[in-house]
Amino acid sequence: MSTSALQLGSLTIEAADPQALAAFWAAAAGGEPAGNDSDTFLQTAAANGLRFHFHRSSKTPGNDQKMHLDFRVAWGQRQPEVDRLTSLGATLRWEVLDEHPGMRLTVLADPEDNLFCVVEVQSA
Repeated sequence: MSTSALQLGSLTIEAADPQALAAFWAAAAGGEPAGNDSDTFLQTAAANGLRFHFHRSSKTPGNDQKMHLDFRVAWGQRQPEVDRLTSLGATLRWEVLDEHPGMRLTVLADPEDNLFCVVEVQSA
């Protein structure tokens, strides 16, 4: 197997309002957004945290979204985190609670309808 010099730089999300969407994700994941109306960046607060890039676009992902984020939480913390995220402006889409033993997830959409999941996995 070969090695690669590639490292994840950021996750780029097209947004109608990059600053507003960055503010939502800053409240959800921590960090301070920086940038302007067309390009806003967010380095999340966690050490080596995920970096987001919100780029102005007139398109919205809707149902043709091909990628989404999964955020893991400790067992029993999914619902409190879902409640916190919906209070920030996320929308509940659906839940998968009994399909996979030892795993529960909730699918949410951010204020611009980008899907993401909050996943709890029961440790063995």
